Order: sequence, then C-alpha cells, then structure tokens
Amino acid sequence: MKRFQSLPIIMCMILTLALSGCSIPLPMELSRRLIIEAVGVDTEKNGVKITLQTVDAFFGEQGKEGGDKKGSTEIYGFQGQNAAEALAKVEETTGLKPMFSQIKLIVLSEETARKGVKEILEYFLNETRLRPDIDVCVSEGKAQDVVAAKLGSSAGAAGVLQETLRAAAKTGRTVRTLLFRFMSLLYSEIDTPLCPVISVRKSDVSDSLLPALTGAALFDGDVLRKKIGEEETQLLAFLTGGAKKTEMTVSLENGDLVSALFLSPRVQRKLICQNSTFSAVLTLRAVCSVSQKSQKNNASTEALLAQIRKQLSTRLRLCFQSLCADAGFDFCRLKKRCAQKYPSFSAEKDGEALLKNVIIQLEIKQK
Repeated sequence: MKRFQSLPIIMCMILTLALSGCSIPLPMELSRRLIIEAVGVDTEKNGVKITLQTVDAFFGEQGKEGGDKKGSTEIYGFQGQNAAEALAKVEETTGLKPMFSQIKLIVLSEETARKGVKEILEYFLNETRLRPDIDVCVSEGKAQDVVAAKLGSSAGAAGVLQETLRAAAKTGRTVRTLLFRFMSLLYSEIDTPLCPVISVRKSDVSDSLLPALTGAALFDGDVLRKKIGEEETQLLAFLTGGAKKTEMTVSLENGDLVSALFLSPRVQRKLICQNSTFSAVLTLRAVCSVSQKSQKNNASTEALLAQIRKQLSTRLRLCFQSLCADAGFDFCRLKKRCAQKYPSFSAEKDGEALLKNVIIQLEIKQK
C-alpha cells in the first residue's frame, strides 16, 4: 500500500527532470540579440536612414569596441528605401538579431515628419513587439544627432531623453505623446497628433551635451504642419489638461516683471451661439506676484490689476492666434462640443472662426 502512496511523488520527480528551464540558455540567447533603446529616422536622397542606439547586456562577449563594460552603448546606422529595408540589414551587418521590445524613444527628423510618418510608425507597430510607453518626438535638425548624443550617462541617450520628457510633461513645459496615442490620433476626426520638439546643446559650464526642449510639433494627419514655441506649448499643455498649472511673466509700463500663475482646476470653457455665430469663452484665473515698488507706483490696486490684465490678455491672444492658425487643430476640443450641442455647427465652415475668436476673461488675485 505504501508503494502506491509514493508513486505520485516519484512520477512528479521524473516529470520535473524533463522540463526545460530558462536560467541556463537565457544569457546565451541575449548574447545573440541587439538590444535597441532608441531609434532615429532621417530622410536621405535614396530613402531613409535609421540610427539605432543599442546597449550591450553582457561583458563584451561579442568582442565589439566599447563592449567591455556591462551596459555600454553603441550606435549603428542603416540605410534603405524604407524602414523595413534598412532594418533588414541589421542582422546581416551585426550578426545579431534585433530586439525592439526595449525601445524607449523614437526620434523623427523635421524633414521626415514633413513628408509623412504613418508608414514608418506603422512598420514599428506591426512588425515589432513594442512597449506601450514609447515616446515619439521630432528633432531640431538630424535625428541621428539626438540619438547618438553622449549625454553623460552609461545608459545612453534614450534613458536621459525619456526622463527629460517625463519631467517636462509633469511641469507643463511640453506635451508628452506616446506612440500608441500618436497613432490613434492619426485616424481621429477631432484631434490632431502633436509631440515634443527636442534637440541637444552644449552645456554652458562644460563641453558635455544636454537635452533641450524647444516647443511642440503639430501634425495634420501624419504630416508635420507647424512648430510652436515654448510659451504656446506650455499654454497648450495647461488648456488640454496635461499640466495642473502654468506660469506667464509680463512686463509693466515701469519695467517691473509680474509673474502670473494660472491654475488648471479653475479653467472653465463655455460655448456661445448667437445668430449662427460660434465663439468660446475661456475663464482663466491667475494668482499674480506683484512687487511693493509696483504697488507704490500705481495710484490704486485696481489700476495695477487693470494693467496686468491688459498685458496678460495681449500675451494670451498672441498664443491663441498661434495655436489656432490651423483650423484642423482643436486644442480645447471645442469643435467636438459644438458639434454635439449645436446641430447646425459645421467643423469645416465654423471651426476656424470658433478657434480664432476666443474670448479671454481673466480673474486676477493679488498675493
């Protein structure tokens, strides 16, 4: 009887011996893979150039230059008629099979973005296994220069650039766009894709390179339509809910600078339809820091606040005009709301007038 009781245990032990483990072959498998962390796409005369920033997983097992330290990076460049042809040369050239699942960042050159990015991005989505948190951005100049930049980190440019984008998005300095979000907006009839514009520059105190954000890129479908500056980008992030607050500095008549802090929870959007004319009212509340000198130089607090309100209104209108110059961009999703509320609203006919005639109301409090 005891023999039969121990039989299941013996069978389980035999079965475990037949199971294949992953701890032994895994290092051998990774040593044959090219781990890609960042991709740069540039337009060439005969097609495209793909720049890859890769990382070595082990201690120079391939005997490559720069592969003597764990985690060291290398840069590769491949050319082809399209992205598929260029990336098909990776394994042939390096002898390693590319691993796309670790990509953190895709950088598109401005020239590439102006010719259309749908085909390139769809290739990465359809032919590779990508993570959902990949950042998409447009470079000032060549994408190769951004991806290949030495930013003082052994982890390469990808990690530094991604952390820069995350930190800037939290403070409203830019609008962070992930690949899956970007692709979904390509097919949207309401919104248009946008992504940060990034570059690298020399440090003021040393020869090292630093990442720099210079605004945002607005797309019409998959084609880059225009770039906006840092101030417009911050306002855009604030109005679309990407940032909880944003700050704007204006100069008074006496030369003093006044800082206005706009608070996102107090933003109100209203729609007005009168005689088939559509307009929008945005109520923005701001807390202003005013120096004692400015308070003394003005006859009354009301006069000071009126001057601040005038300066802020002018600055905001200029930002709105820049943002609303293209009818296809609905930064406050006002066209969608108009279409739902007013059956007579035409996105093509009334959309441009709606966004170009935004009424700004400022409620300013003194600190």
